[in-house]
Amino acid sequence: MAVFKKEAPFYDKLSGSRVQCGICPRSCVLNLNQRGYCGLYINDHEKLFIEQYGAVLALFPTCYGNYFFHLGTTLLTVQLPGCNSRCLHCWYAKNYSGKRLRNVKPYHKNRPFLTGAPAQNSENAPFDITAPSTYRRVSPSQTVDIMVNSGCRGLHFAVLECAINLSWVSETAELCHNVGGVNMLSTNGLLSRATIDTLSRNIDAVRLSFKTHGDPEFYRANAKIDSKYVFENAKAWKENGVFLQVINSFEVGAPLETFRGWCRWVVENLGPDTPTGVNPLQPIIYPDAETYFSCMEQIAQEEGLRFFILQRIMTHGDSSVWLCPDCKNPIQTETYYIVNAEVLGAVIFGTFDGFLPIPMQEVELNVDSQGKCLSCGCQTPIKP
Repeated sequence: MAVFKKEAPFYDKLSGSRVQCGICPRSCVLNLNQRGYCGLYINDHEKLFIEQYGAVLALFPTCYGNYFFHLGTTLLTVQLPGCNSRCLHCWYAKNYSGKRLRNVKPYHKNRPFLTGAPAQNSENAPFDITAPSTYRRVSPSQTVDIMVNSGCRGLHFAVLECAINLSWVSETAELCHNVGGVNMLSTNGLLSRATIDTLSRNIDAVRLSFKTHGDPEFYRANAKIDSKYVFENAKAWKENGVFLQVINSFEVGAPLETFRGWCRWVVENLGPDTPTGVNPLQPIIYPDAETYFSCMEQIAQEEGLRFFILQRIMTHGDSSVWLCPDCKNPIQTETYYIVNAEVLGAVIFGTFDGFLPIPMQEVELNVDSQGKCLSCGCQTPIKP
């Protein structure tokens, strides 16, 4: 297996041949030949390298309706390996053996889909780091060429925590900007300030995902980290002037007072006009789920979140509507579809067993070119 290494941009050399990674707040201290928590970085001869630089798991065009930034625009979604979290609920971690890139098998044109068992995910074995995965090394310039040739408006770096592939993502995003494209990033909010500052130069919009209202106990038990870093990340992106949308993926039945505190924090630190979406982490089996959802919507309104939506588990053909806070008319309606990756002409290098579901949205907007509601003139955060 070929190895493509690149020295990490942020790390410190310590005594005893150790290095300390500066890509995310875990700040892993690594002995010689030891890998970091994410599985991507390694101490090689007292230098920190990312192995398999440029390894891409999948590329596919997707129309996004749940961003307020360039709504309805088709972007080239880029899926990269590696994650610095241990979310036990994570659907990708349970089904995507690319969660960690180790002992990978090279791409084969006759084997675009994996056939092995899903990666395991439990407290003792967060995921199977030896599970086979397929990938292809794709350079930043090749990725942007694919984006242009497929008619996409820009790039969306998504799934797991792709931003820890910092050098590749920042280089690719810069090239995308150079050809007039836009860059969006989905993140779990576990990045160092140096990483955020580097990415902010070329990332136009961020969708940052909190888990269960940012509850510290939930993060300690499920992600094995302090939730304070996610709040700090949200503020950092806002301070850097990057368009920010926050998502709260919650456990149904979690204390509503915790949710109230989270809503209040968003209003006070990010602003009442911050696009805010919440959605359940798992299929709804909570007996009083609808009552719980109604309470959440009422709390969000009471705390002053003006552009808030609760997105239930969406299935093929379902729709969701964002309402203008002033006139209560729809400013955006999105209809959700599930499409097989092959229908989109997706380039899949490493993926799930069999069918790869790709979410697509048809979007109807009721705003003008400046993002103002066509019904009442209210200024919305939508960037058409």
